[in-house]
Amino acid sequence: MDYYEEEIARNPYYLRNWWNLLQLKKDAPREERFSIFERSVKYLPRSYKLWHAYLTERTDHLKNMSILDVQFRNLVTIFERALVHLHKMPRIW
Repeated sequence: MDYYEEEIARNPYYLRNWWNLLQLKKDAPREERFSIFERSVKYLPRSYKLWHAYLTERTDHLKNMSILDVQFRNLVTIFERALVHLHKMPRIW
């Protein structure tokens, strides 16, 4: 287990540990990074920094895909979840 995974297990409400883990895994497969983002926003749902990075990475992934793709519906769902927690921060949209 990674050092940051251990730190997250001890204190999952500390943003820096999640951010450092994401930086460490920047070359990891997309699905692994999305999984880390999902776990992080579960513990820190009001973190603008995490939501913004997650949504940016998701939208960049779908840049060259058809809008009819099922993954776009998933992206909309993720945006709606972010909106629930960050309703006072319209700049994310």
